Amino acid sequence: MTLRAWSWSVAVVSLAACERPPVVGSEPAPVTGTIDLAAFVADTPVIGSRWYEYESSSHVLRPKAQSYVVRIVDDGTAGFAYAAFAPQSYYDEQTGDSGLLTLSLSRFIDGAWTTATSLKLSQNVKTADICLDLEDGAEVACPAGHLRIETNPRLLPEAGLVVAEPSFSLPSLAGVAALDLVDGVVVPGAIADLPPPTALTGFQPHVSSSGMALGCDFLDDGKTRFFVLGRDTVAKVALTSTSIRFALAELDLAGPTIAAFAHASDVALDVPDADDARLIALTKDTPVTTVATSALLDPPAAPGFSFALFENDAGEVCGLQSAAAAVAVVDAAFDDAVVPGTLASDTSP
Repeated sequence: MTLRAWSWSVAVVSLAACERPPVVGSEPAPVTGTIDLAAFVADTPVIGSRWYEYESSSHVLRPKAQSYVVRIVDDGTAGFAYAAFAPQSYYDEQTGDSGLLTLSLSRFIDGAWTTATSLKLSQNVKTADICLDLEDGAEVACPAGHLRIETNPRLLPEAGLVVAEPSFSLPSLAGVAALDLVDGVVVPGAIADLPPPTALTGFQPHVSSSGMALGCDFLDDGKTRFFVLGRDTVAKVALTSTSIRFALAELDLAGPTIAAFAHASDVALDVPDADDARLIALTKDTPVTTVATSALLDPPAAPGFSFALFENDAGEVCGLQSAAAAVAVVDAAFDDAVVPGTLASDTSP
């Protein structure tokens, strides 16, 4: 089974959204230009999909020669427990079917790493999310556990592709100590060669603050954000502490082209607090949902989740993107902002 990939748009038709409904019979012709996909940035998880190399000639995924050490807050000792894993194979050794992962697992006990054991996952990651308790070395019902393995659609801006990507995530959230109970670090080499955890640095939650493309404290900055959502939508968004203004445009991969941005919608927004986050779905229906901040450890899949806003322990409002989203920031107000790379300058209705 090959890694699924779809061609992505490299040409767009862009039209800025109007405050007023267009006059019948006077809609402007669409303006054709190009989009600079390199300007769009996805969030960067500490592990995510960076565990494999893709061989384009054979369409095979091969695990990188590296291991992943996971640090787990141990409530019983007020210290840490440590576990390690490394993917061995993405394919069933008998049938060759893809998505059937085998992992090597180890724990750090009594001052040494245990001999690695092999665990073949019971389900195909292409059709089911799989969660592991790394202390027991066993599968558990999601969202429990210390490690989640799932397949997400993800934009690869440098390649102009969206791929169905198997990835690893940790249930943790940057900047929120109560939700940062599991973090990890990538270590070159095999589990058998791991140093003691005290020699390791750089442990990070699933998406560290530096890996959040939206960052923190960006409300009311007067800038416009364009989101590529999956493989069929571009959204134009302006965020303030009281509202979200957004317009959507549909991608046509056959062109590839994009329809004019629809009339802008304005939605009220309450700034999140320490307990409640805001899930933003850039869709026509129920675009803003209030959820417990802890729910961000297991957010809904796209399109029910484009990005989320939450408050960290420093009181900053931060943004966490869906795996299927990537963002580009334009230093212009909503009515004046143009998709990055668009050559046309006159997009007024």
